[in-house]
Amino acid sequence: MNKNFLIVIICFIILILLVGGIIFIKQKPINKIPDYKNQNYSKINFTGKITDINYGCTYDAVCYMVIDGKKVVFGSGAVPSDGSKPIWGKVIGTPAIGKNAEVYAHDGSNGFYYLSDNESLYIKIFE
Repeated sequence: MNKNFLIVIICFIILILLVGGIIFIKQKPINKIPDYKNQNYSKINFTGKITDINYGCTYDAVCYMVIDGKKVVFGSGAVPSDGSKPIWGKVIGTPAIGKNAEVYAHDGSNGFYYLSDNESLYIKIFE
């Protein structure tokens, strides 16, 4: 290999890393999770088939399942602004795409449903 070829390859790799870093930085997180503590938000109960599972909460985003076409948030990597430990409902059973589930969650009125701030909320997977 000649020296010019190596320089071109190195510049190409640096360019790919820079573009990847810019794309990563510009990603917008999902809407802030509403604070349901001490509030009287409505709750909803429904059943349906799991069509998607997203474990983004391991990267400071949210974990959610799409059940009956509704996004149900069951975890978050974000820490509450007051520094307290977040409270989440339970996922009962082993989630998998194609399984049926029952949901009892806060109606977020923003297209999402949440298991946040209440341990009695749940997603129950039918085995």
